[in-house]
Amino acid sequence: MNTDSANGAITMDIVNEKWNTLLLGDCMSTLKQNNYQIPLIIGRDLNGKDVVEDLVQISNIFVAGTTGTGKSNLLNTFIVDTIYNSNPEEVKMILIDTRIINFQRFNNIPHLLIPAITDPKKACGVMAWTLQECMNRNELFAKNNAKNIEEYNETVQSKLPRIIVFIEDLCDLMAYEKEDVEESLIEIVKISRKVGIHLIISTYRTSTEIITGRIKANIPTRLTFKLPSRDDSRTVIDKSGAEKLLPYGDALFIKVEERAPKRIQAPYISDEEIEKIIDEIKVEEKSNSSDEIMKIINKETMKSDDKDYEVDPLLNDAIDEVISTGMVSIPFIQQRFKIGYARAGRIIDQIEERGIISGDNGDKPREVLINKDFENVQTDVQEKTENEEEKMDVENRKYVYEYGNKSSIFRKWWFWILVGMFLYEVFK
Repeated sequence: MNTDSANGAITMDIVNEKWNTLLLGDCMSTLKQNNYQIPLIIGRDLNGKDVVEDLVQISNIFVAGTTGTGKSNLLNTFIVDTIYNSNPEEVKMILIDTRIINFQRFNNIPHLLIPAITDPKKACGVMAWTLQECMNRNELFAKNNAKNIEEYNETVQSKLPRIIVFIEDLCDLMAYEKEDVEESLIEIVKISRKVGIHLIISTYRTSTEIITGRIKANIPTRLTFKLPSRDDSRTVIDKSGAEKLLPYGDALFIKVEERAPKRIQAPYISDEEIEKIIDEIKVEEKSNSSDEIMKIINKETMKSDDKDYEVDPLLNDAIDEVISTGMVSIPFIQQRFKIGYARAGRIIDQIEERGIISGDNGDKPREVLINKDFENVQTDVQEKTENEEEKMDVENRKYVYEYGNKSSIFRKWWFWILVGMFLYEVFK
């Protein structure tokens, strides 16, 4: 029971005795009644009305929810929506799934621009490529006096497709390289509507490190399934309530123009139905454009790998921290120095190269091979060595000086006798 103080109304949630699953097909009839460019079936509200959004209008959408609440299934329904309602020449998709649990089965559909990306390094390369594509399109539109992709496509024969980038579990990607990924996201969404590139992002972690204020400010359309706490709910939709949702399919949806989130039931599509759809539309041949894009992405990935060979400025501090605490792991370095997963991993590798920690032991934690006492002993030895070297240097300088003085020919008596005899012969 909830009280609305503004309207003086009391609302009650009455749980149905029977579960009723909302199937994706049940909402398809709504699509025929409206002229959507890229329709996304969000679900059905409490009044029994289907909620459908045009991705072209909302531009981007952020989906949150704990594991098992319906987050991945909703992304699947969005993909199926796109397959059924969009021409593959006009709308292309990029699928990023670093957990390798959801998107690989879509690899042979004609709407896919490149094969599904599962490698975090390549995923970062995809984000770099997407940002560059946004910038290229923006320059192209300016040269052709076009304000957006619609105006551009009206004036040219070779039309540009809209591109939808699906990111399953952004938190895993942010853990790998937070700074680069966040910057790319922000820059993409700033001009996404204009250039026809859209982001559909999900996450199971809802901390402010993942759903940052900058991301929320630039992606106002957000949906959340059940979350663990009131604070998590406020992080996603700026209001509490997601912590009270039912375990599966129950969600809160909010757009920029709406003051309060709308409660909806998200549609469901089974794995069997997805497989049938894929079998009907799959293609065997790979496009040349896919190969060209992958070459660019691989180049971006190699640029990222080059950073591995640079000595990190935090290396010495990290070594001190590892030796003093006896703790070593990528999450530990991340938390201690507030850096991304990739950079922390590179620091760990560089510490290992110096023989301070053991190599990767699989499931077993790494060992710190040098303790604090050894470090002190090492310092003492170094100081003693430096003192000995200084002492030797003094002795060497003394020896050279004395030897040079003793061995100087000008100090020999016979030398001056010879000089005297020579002068006598010359001037006699």
